[in-house]
Amino acid sequence: MTILAIDGGNSKADLALVAADGAVLAAVRGPTISHQAVGLEPGLDALEASLRRAASAAGFDPERRPIADLGLFALAGADLPRDVRLLEDGLRRRALTGEAVVLNDTHAALRAGSDRPWGIVVVCGAGINGLGIGPTGRVVRFAGIGPYSGDRGGGGTLALEALA
Repeated sequence: MTILAIDGGNSKADLALVAADGAVLAAVRGPTISHQAVGLEPGLDALEASLRRAASAAGFDPERRPIADLGLFALAGADLPRDVRLLEDGLRRRALTGEAVVLNDTHAALRAGSDRPWGIVVVCGAGINGLGIGPTGRVVRFAGIGPYSGDRGGGGTLALEALA
């Protein structure tokens, strides 16, 4: 089994093709694939371009579909159920992976800091959002959906405050 793991933020996307035993077959960094930053289809085009680079580096045919058996897409902007459905539909149309799991990018940040499947993470990127997963698996999220929800303190807010 080959796994495609993606951390897709508002400013960049990190992709890794990983073997079932955990060996990293290829890793690349590309531009944002965020549907909110660049639009759904341009984001998917950027994802495919980066994935072709990763597939070539892993020795795979970059035009083969699916490239991986499972895709884990931790994406900025996957905040609400409608966002997740939109992204899942787009990924399904592209057939990049046999199965696609779409999560908010806070999940990638949580796992980057610990080998435990639980913990708390706060991300300060274009906006802010947070995720907590308890030892029992209970999930609590603060979705970054704009200033009315308290989404301040990200890069945009800090830049405005610095200029002021």
